[in-house]
Amino acid sequence: MSTHNKTALILGGGLAGLTAAKRLTDRGFQVRVLEKREIFGGKVSSWKDDEGDWIESGTHCFFGAYSVLYDLMKEIDTYHAVLWKEHKLTYTLAEGDRFTFNTWNLPSPLHLLPAILKNGYFSFGEMASFAKSLIPLALLKQQYPPSQDHLTFAEWAEEKKFGHRLMQKMFRPMALALKFIPPEEISAKIILDVTETFYRLPDASRMGFLKGSPQEYLHQPLLDYSAAKGAVFRNNTAIEELLYDGGEIRGVQLRNGEILTADYYLSALPI
Repeated sequence: MSTHNKTALILGGGLAGLTAAKRLTDRGFQVRVLEKREIFGGKVSSWKDDEGDWIESGTHCFFGAYSVLYDLMKEIDTYHAVLWKEHKLTYTLAEGDRFTFNTWNLPSPLHLLPAILKNGYFSFGEMASFAKSLIPLALLKQQYPPSQDHLTFAEWAEEKKFGHRLMQKMFRPMALALKFIPPEEISAKIILDVTETFYRLPDASRMGFLKGSPQEYLHQPLLDYSAAKGAVFRNNTAIEELLYDGGEIRGVQLRNGEILTADYYLSALPI
């Protein structure tokens, strides 16, 4: 099917929406992106304050597992902006307690042995119980996390009985950092997906940070790239409703009453 001159309307100008705009313009679509806020970037947005300092909507780290993101950054020539850190993960807790998960340069899963044997905070018994709980993950790999989607992570942990301290000191911060959702509410699938990736890929848990803001090295380059191919970006544009006739979408009505139509509609809005 030819996509030349086909129109696409993308709802949401976060990183997902901006990436979709690039992918579609690369395929010949005429793209429009609608964003409610003044700035683009969504949950990864950043902006300058009155003194010229960059402000981010949260601290964003880049894990080695984000291969799709790095492919995108290479396409827009910004991958060089990722500054990789030493491959270890340090937790700093209340009252100054801390522990570090180190790795060895060995094939998976042997690269994680120091995290189990030498973290210096959790007992060997605690880590052995945790390792035992991951046996189904090791055997079934990527098939296992979806099978646990009916449980919250707290329910899954209770079934596996790997210990209260591991939950409170390790996985509660992890769940909140990933999705801003506590273990009692987040699906077990989400945490297990991450754990399986870290288990399977030796460099997946390595962290990096941008040498500047996401606006400089993600959003603006994506905006510039797609705009050069004819994409139109509208900020301060709130969507009121999708005009759906029971069979297909007929258009998008904006809050100001304007109605926009396209051949294809793509929602890149948070659920």
